[in-house]
Parts: sequence; C-alpha cells; structure tokens
Amino acid sequence: MLKKDDIEKGKDIYAFPVSSVLLISVTVIAAALRIYRLGYQSLWMDEVLTYLSSNGTLAHVLFQTEVHTSILPLYYLFVHAFLYLGEEDIILRVPSLIFGTLSIPLFFMVVRDMLGSLTGTIASFLLAISPFHIFYSQEARPYALYLFLCLLALYLLQQCLNRENNHWLKLGFIVAAASTFYCHTTAVPFLVFLGLYIMITLPKQKWREWIPTFLGLGILLLPALYRIYTIQVGWESARSFEAPYLLYILWAFSTGFSLGPNLIELHQPDKMKYIVQYLPIIVPIFMYVVTIFAFGVWKLFRKDKAILLILALLFLLPVIFVGLAAILNVGPFNTRYIIPSLLPFLVFVALGVQNFQKRSFQIVSVCIFTIISIVSLNNYYFEDHYHREDSRGASQFLAEHAIQGDLIICMAPYTKTTLLHYLSSANNFSVVGYPKDNAFVDPVQIPEDLQKIIAGRNRFWVFFSRIFHADPTGHLKSHLESFFSPTSKFNSTGVELILYEIPKMVYLSERQ
Repeated sequence: MLKKDDIEKGKDIYAFPVSSVLLISVTVIAAALRIYRLGYQSLWMDEVLTYLSSNGTLAHVLFQTEVHTSILPLYYLFVHAFLYLGEEDIILRVPSLIFGTLSIPLFFMVVRDMLGSLTGTIASFLLAISPFHIFYSQEARPYALYLFLCLLALYLLQQCLNRENNHWLKLGFIVAAASTFYCHTTAVPFLVFLGLYIMITLPKQKWREWIPTFLGLGILLLPALYRIYTIQVGWESARSFEAPYLLYILWAFSTGFSLGPNLIELHQPDKMKYIVQYLPIIVPIFMYVVTIFAFGVWKLFRKDKAILLILALLFLLPVIFVGLAAILNVGPFNTRYIIPSLLPFLVFVALGVQNFQKRSFQIVSVCIFTIISIVSLNNYYFEDHYHREDSRGASQFLAEHAIQGDLIICMAPYTKTTLLHYLSSANNFSVVGYPKDNAFVDPVQIPEDLQKIIAGRNRFWVFFSRIFHADPTGHLKSHLESFFSPTSKFNSTGVELILYEIPKMVYLSERQ
C-alpha cells in the first residue's frame, strides 16, 4: 500500500470508538432510506426479467437462455434464494437492499485505507444519502450487488497489499474479483483497473509475484467467458454514445433520476425541450457539484498523485469501456453500467468538502449535498412523475374492467412481458405486442396491421407504455382517435390504458 503518515490517515481526527459510532449511524440511515417504500413502485421490464430468470429450478437459473438478459447468473442465484420467502415485489428487491446497505461500511473502509477516516466518513455518508445509489438499492437488478462486489474486491486487494504473505486473502480477492464479472459483464474495465492498481502501488520487481493470482483469476473466469461465447449474452443496442452523456453522468451521480427531467422525458425525441425547462434547477446544482468535484481533484493532485491516478482510472475506465461499446454498436450507453465510477466521484466530492479551510464551509457544503438529496428523494418516494411505469396499476384496472377474451395490444411490444407478469392466469385475455420485432410504427401500415390484429372484434384495449421505443411521435394513437371511440381509460405513471370500441364496424367496412 501507499505509505501515509498518521495525520493523513485521519487517526488523530476520528479515534475509536467515535468513528465506529459515526459509521454505524450512517449505515442505519442508509438502511432506512433503502427500506422505505421498497415495494411501493411497480416492477419495470428489466425487474420482471429478473423474476423470470430467477424463478424455477436451480438448473433454470444457471443455464436458461429463453429470457433475454445481458448478465450472467450470479445475481439471479441470490434472488432465487429469496423467492422461497415469497414472490411479492418487495421480496424481489430485498437482495439489492441488503447489498446496497452493506456497501456503506465497506466503502468507508476502502476510502479510509487510501485517504483516512475523515474522508471515508464523508464519502460513506454521501453514498448513504445518494439518490442514484438508493435507486439501484431498491431495484431488482444486479447493480447494487455489482458495486458491493467491486468494493469487496478492492478492499481485499488493499488487505493483500498490506499483508503480502496471506494466501487466504489472495484467494478471497480472486473470488471477489471474478464475482464482479459473474454479476455483470461490464466488470471488464474494473478487472483491468485492479491490475493497474497493483502496478501503480507496487515497485516493478514485485509485479511478478502477482502473476499466479491473476492466472487464478483468469481460470476462474473461463466458465463465464465460455457461457458468453456459446450463448451470446445479449445487449440492447438502441442507444449509442453522445458527448452530453459525460455531463449527464455527473448530474445522475449527484441527484439520481428524480430531480430535473425524468427518465421518460429524457428518452423523448424532443428531450432538449424538457432539459431547457429545468435549467434553473440544473445549472446552479451542476455548477456547485462540479466545483466541489474539481476542487477535490486539485487538492489530491497536490497531495498524492499516485492515489489521484488510481481514482481517476476507476472513474474513467468504465466510462471509456461502455462508451466504446456503444460507439461500436455492441451495447447502449447506460449510466447504470458505469456504477463503479460513482465511487471515485464521491471520493473527489468528499475531498473537496474536506479541504475547505473553515469548518463552517465544510458543514455548509455537506448540508447543501444533503438538501439536494432530500429534494431528489422526496420526488423519488412521493412524486408519481418520477416513478417507474405503473404496470401493476394497469393490470389491476384490467382485472376489474376487462371481460374474458378481451384483446390487449401492448405498445411497445416488450411491455407485454411486464403486463403479463401482473395479470392473473385466471384472466383469459389475448395479449399481443405491436409493432412486431420491436420495430417503430409505420403509419402507412397501421390500418392493415390493425385489421389483422383486431380480427372482427368490436372492442379492444391498448396499453401505452415506453412508447418512445415504438411510436415516439404518436402515429398509432392519432389513428385510433380518428376511427375508434375510447370508452374507458386508466392513466398512471408512464402508462395509459384505453378501451376502444368500433362503432357499427364502420372502420372495418371502410377498409375492406
């Protein structure tokens, strides 16, 4: 490890048990924020894929290929174990809650070993109240586990460097590092980072001592690489990399997804309209966060360039890897794929806060970040505008108002899976996706397509959800309003369910 004196380590600032009390308090706060309203919001598409991938036999969880998913089965194994307790939405999200909470003390220990207890305390508090991290700690997806495993691998690596002859620590490091890849394939840049961490930290003559460790890691990764090669783990590829995403990374890491434009608005073709609308909020927050972030980078540059290089690599490598994948059209650029970059971001912010000379400035800075988090979390918990699509509410409305044999057209077509997850098997509905093959709606084809789908019925439902992936300009809805009569409607967060009736079959007769 890099040598630092006791003052830099912060041992004179927070002596035991004060630091322990603070850490326990921060962890309790983190747990409360992640437990609160854990099952309140409906599952969205990817969470339903988690259920489908985790439910069933152990062999199904390990080897199934019918559920399109872009991750290897480690996370699904954890969810599979919890499904024995029940299949409610809240149970599905418990593993993320647990690993999201456990990440707080682990983050403290990693940062403390690098930069001291004070920086570790501030950084862990920022992670505890982070709307971005809370979002993924309440989602039935692997990202909270992924971040936890990255922290565990990094912590074990630090301990290995401190106790070079402890082979059990190296074995634990190998397992933890490999687990990051078994959790998510975007762990490739993190594994590269671990190797670079050793090269930066140790003199060249000691590098060869780590060759057996990384050979062991490579052997452990072989089954995962074989699975990816033979099964071809899938990626969605609808979104490429754009330069503004670099700015959005800092915004999302600072505020989550519930301050400013919501995720649905950011998927719209005219998304700039929504961004401009929120500029009075975005500009001051963004400028403040970037200033603190840059101040932390500058202070670390002056004090310890080696640690700055380590943190910069941890921040940049995931961004570069996922960005290149998007540019090469082998995957989209999603902020969740670069979640390891959240860690150095928070460390730089913590250093920026810590290095104000006056204690009052430090307190005010922490309070400002806390206020930003409180506002964002209030929106996340209570404002429907920022909630996940309410497929659960739509299916309940169908159960109450639809009749046996009703036709339900789902747009976008992949939302059919989410709706069916909530519909009871006793509901004998005909559910179809439109348009086929996840294409975009062709306005010229709408009349012919609808005649084939409706097939002589005098009523049908249309489920509008995530239409930015199928009909962002609203061709189908405009057509339906011209030829059909809406008689029943359900509106909720990100979804709209409409019952259309065909008056005297006029529409079909005119098209024949």
